Amino acid sequence: MLDSHAVRVHQKADGLLMVNARGKSRFMNWRERLARWLLKGSLEIRP
Repeated sequence: MLDSHAVRVHQKADGLLMVNARGKSRFMNWRERLARWLLKGSLEIRP
């Protein structure tokens, strides 16, 4: 799990990569991708 509430989302060839303020990162799962789509592609989300 990421350590901060706000994360940045980057489009990569393998999927959407979330990066927090501390530099930790992981790829979004399908539920998180769906939530981002429902929020109209917001670049900052709260997991």
